[in-house]
Amino acid sequence: FKTINDTRGHDVGDRVLVAVSARLREIAEQRGALCGRWGGEEFAIYLPDADAESARALAEALRQAIEAVQVNDTEGQQVPVTASLGFAPIRGLELDSGQERWEPALKCADQLLYQAKHAGRNRGYGAWPASAEASINPLALDSALQSGIFRLVETDAATN
Repeated sequence: FKTINDTRGHDVGDRVLVAVSARLREIAEQRGALCGRWGGEEFAIYLPDADAESARALAEALRQAIEAVQVNDTEGQQVPVTASLGFAPIRGLELDSGQERWEPALKCADQLLYQAKHAGRNRGYGAWPASAEASINPLALDSALQSGIFRLVETDAATN
């Protein structure tokens, strides 16, 4: 939202934030997920017991919904809105002492979010264990992907 705030004004950025937030909440609730704002322009969605395909499908639905948000600026011009997404499982990630169950997933999702941004934005990347026994430290995500212990899961826009 920083680019929108800087180029179109904070009032327009706030309207986009409200519209995106409403769409995220709506789609998350339809799928039994919890949704909340994590930071300035970051949201976290918790989908308990998701498998790779349901997480990918949710991420793609969110990406499409955000891309479809229609907000006009003060001159009546439509503001283009896209999202980069990162997603990861709760299972298969090792916990450090004192961590909550969701914290390693958030670390992985954050790394994948930045990979999606650097790959061209408006896409989602996830990482999923290749087998039920796989378990990694979230800081070793890149090597787990390279070795095949975890596999990269991409939204449709990332594969186009």
